[in-house]
Formats: sequence, C-alpha cells, structure tokens
Amino acid sequence: MTISKPSVSIFSAFILGLSVFFNGNANNQNSKVLTTEYETLSAQEKQDILWKAISESPYPKNLIPVLKGNLLKVLNPRFAAKAFTNMGDEFPGGREKAIHANGIAGKVEWVPSAEQNTYTGILKTGAIGIVRFSLANTPAKDKFTPALAVKLLIDNQPSTNLFALNSLEGQGTDHNFFAHTLTTWLPNPESLVIKAGAKVFDWARSLFTHAPQSSFVIPLVDISSVSREGLPVDERDIQAPVALMFVPNKELRNMFKNTTKDFRANLMTIPAQTVLYSIYTTTQGGHKPKVLLGSLVLKSELVASEYEDKKLYFKHPRNLSRAQLLAE
Repeated sequence: MTISKPSVSIFSAFILGLSVFFNGNANNQNSKVLTTEYETLSAQEKQDILWKAISESPYPKNLIPVLKGNLLKVLNPRFAAKAFTNMGDEFPGGREKAIHANGIAGKVEWVPSAEQNTYTGILKTGAIGIVRFSLANTPAKDKFTPALAVKLLIDNQPSTNLFALNSLEGQGTDHNFFAHTLTTWLPNPESLVIKAGAKVFDWARSLFTHAPQSSFVIPLVDISSVSREGLPVDERDIQAPVALMFVPNKELRNMFKNTTKDFRANLMTIPAQTVLYSIYTTTQGGHKPKVLLGSLVLKSELVASEYEDKKLYFKHPRNLSRAQLLAE
C-alpha cells in the first residue's frame, strides 16, 4: 500500500464536524429515517432514501432559519470524542449541531476524469452521493467561512465522506461561496479559539486506534481503498494522494461575485447538471493542483431543509482502509 504522508487528520473531526459538535436537546430529532437494513442497500437506493428525506422537509424559501452556530461549544472534549464513534449517515437522536448548524444539500456525482492516473478506489471509479454546503465557524458578517462536505455512497457498505475548506479563519466579508478553492489540507490557524479546539481534538483522537493524527489534514485512505461498487482495493495496491483540491466552476464564482445574500438563497438557484468543482490532487498545503481526478456534478436542486440541518450526518475519516474499517 502506497499512501502519501501525512494522509491523516483531525481537521475532519474539528472543522467539518458537520455532525458531531452539538449540544442541548431537540425533540424532533429522535425519529430515525434510516433503518437497520440501510447499509446493505445499493448506493442508488441509499441516495434515493436520503434525498427523499431532504427534499420532503424543506423550509419555506422565505422562512429559512437564521444562520447560527457557536464554535466555543466544540471545546467540550466529551462532544469532541463523538467525532470518531458514530459511523452512520444519520445523527443520534437528542442532539443538535453547534457549528455547521444551517446548510443546504443536494444530490451529486463524482464523475471520474478520462485522464489516466495511478490513484485507486473511488478516486478512480467515482461515485454518487450527497453534498452539503455550510459554514465552519460562528456566523458573522465579517467572518464568512465556507465548508464543503461530500458523502459518497457505496453499494452494500457504509459511505465514505470528504470535507474541504479554504481557511478556518474564513474569507472576511466576501459571502461568495465559490470565491476560493477548497482543500482537504488547511493552513495552521491563528485564532486562539480554533487552536484550543485543535488541542481538544488532539485529546479526543488519542482515545481511538488509527484516529487522525494531524490537526488540519483529513485521511484519504478509505476513499482510495474501495470502489463505488464496494470492491476492495488490495492493501498493497492502495494509492492515496496527500490531499485533494476542489476548484470552483468559474461561472459560479462570477455568478455570486459581490453577493450580500444568504449563501443558501444563492445556491438554491444553481440548476441540476451544473459542474460545481473540478477535483485535483494537490501537494502539502493544498495550494497547487496536480492531477485532475474528476468533477463534482450537481444532480438535483439544492434544498435547505430540516432533515439536512438536524439529521443528516457526515462521518469523520480515520486513518484506516476500507478492509480495516469493516474488520473492526
């Protein structure tokens, strides 16, 4: 198995905990949509189930919730540890997100590039899934922090998930979600609060074998070790890059230039079949594109809904191949 180093991370758990940094109670979150048979279904069946739950619980377009979130809540180690334990696509009941609290989601397909490359698993085969756009910090007019989460669905097996940002410090007052390239390798933050959060997750990850080791880089081992059909890649043949880069569609970047609107209102206008991002491998630091792996294509409208805000869960990668994960 050849894996570019370091291919590990706490970044997925800390910043894009689209799911685990939550607090308080939520009576309407205790009902589950996903059954015990869900993981045994095909990727297409799972996408249909998730999309039905998302699209059938929309907020009225003129009454979408005010953006909320509180980064300070993630400093509780008890909640941080949850980042490594829930392996499903749906939240445990009775909790609510502290960050990434409000977003917008839709169906997507990772369409592989026709260019030849040596990378393996879904990086070569592509996959269908669910995308969610949200904010990775406490919402503020002068601290807009776009965060991308992609759930890639696999036949008869649990999903694999990706997370990408441009910076934990955000992009100031620029509310254009597509203004910058997003990456799975982030620069070290200057914020004392974010640094404190990283320390908490350093503690949390120490409780688990093969947990991410680096604060701001996510592991790409799982996604490189299984195909969209659930076929494993031999451990000796796994080829995983250092990091991935999501380069936004220039038309989308220009469409929302100088916007002052809520990002969800903007993204609702993107039509199905739009290429959202071109996906490249990249080097340490996530700044220069290298090998084109494919494109992320929107396959539905984007919907802001109660289910994607309160129940849809994006699990956090550990430094394990698919075979190792299934053996646990």
